[in-house]
Amino acid sequence: MGMFDTIILSQPMLCECGKMEIKNFQVKCFDNLLFEYRIGDFVTSPFYTGVIEEDYYCNHCKKKVPIWIVVKNSLLYGVYDSLEKAEAESRTPLERMEIMDFYYPYFLKYHQLKGSRIALINSIKEYISYLEKTKENPEYRPRFSNFDFKGLDTIEALKMILEQGEGE
Repeated sequence: MGMFDTIILSQPMLCECGKMEIKNFQVKCFDNLLFEYRIGDFVTSPFYTGVIEEDYYCNHCKKKVPIWIVVKNSLLYGVYDSLEKAEAESRTPLERMEIMDFYYPYFLKYHQLKGSRIALINSIKEYISYLEKTKENPEYRPRFSNFDFKGLDTIEALKMILEQGEGE
């Protein structure tokens, strides 16, 4: 048993026998780090452009079925059941809007991660500030830790916090 990457297809392909749907398959042509790829993902490997042949083992007809993967500028562009289709698709240039469609999910993910990173940095800064204040004054406690919530239900605890906040 080895480490392979997996390509997950949004539209299943049919095996040559016509009885088995191929929904995903393992490949050995990328970095073999147990990554899952979908059409439009960037592959983690050297700069690729071209057609790559892989085999899929069909459990129904008990034989290896060739599958061709098209990669353009390290972008997983498509998976085809015939070499002719794959080569024809690999020769068509990427259109500008097509590239934007592939990049947009990564753009969104980047901004989500950036926001999460900023929130994490702010939390770390608050924690460091808390540690510094407790070194200077061991009696210091953040605002909410001055309350004794034992025996209170959530609504009573929130009322207590709000009343304390109004008095400040």
